Amino acid sequence: MILGRPGAGKTTFLKHLAIECINGNFRADYVPVFVVLKSFAEADGQPSLLSYLNQLVPQAESILEAGRALILLDGLDEVKEIDGDRVLRQIRDFSSKFSANQFVITCRIAAHEYTFEQFTEIEVADFDSVQIADFVGKWFACRDDSVKAKRFLEKLEKNEKHQNHCREAF
Repeated sequence: MILGRPGAGKTTFLKHLAIECINGNFRADYVPVFVVLKSFAEADGQPSLLSYLNQLVPQAESILEAGRALILLDGLDEVKEIDGDRVLRQIRDFSSKFSANQFVITCRIAAHEYTFEQFTEIEVADFDSVQIADFVGKWFACRDDSVKAKRFLEKLEKNEKHQNHCREAF
């Protein structure tokens, strides 16, 4: 279970895992299945998680029975309260039934009231200013636009100073 603040990169990390799996760089023998839990929770007819996966991935059940699925469950905190108990029960039952597979769930820290005994919890740490500058530099370097990188960092710093000033005022 990956925990983190809003914007910490939980969804991006899950998508990265899926891409690396598809490219054969991570769990090359697995089939990644990305599930937006809010969409699952609000699906017509309230299907079981297995039925929902069968709609997303042909032969999902045979892949699951072979223990070759990388199940990526995104946004547990985004499930509406009315659907929460059903979704939690589905995840618990499903992960127990198909325990030979690999599971990753994301959830915001503030909404973390759920516990799954069979899951290890990991918290995504916030970037410090050096890591932010490094990430921004690499991001815009891929787009060959160092000017935008510099402007982005300047605006980010200006915003940070403004937020700090507002906090001090209260």
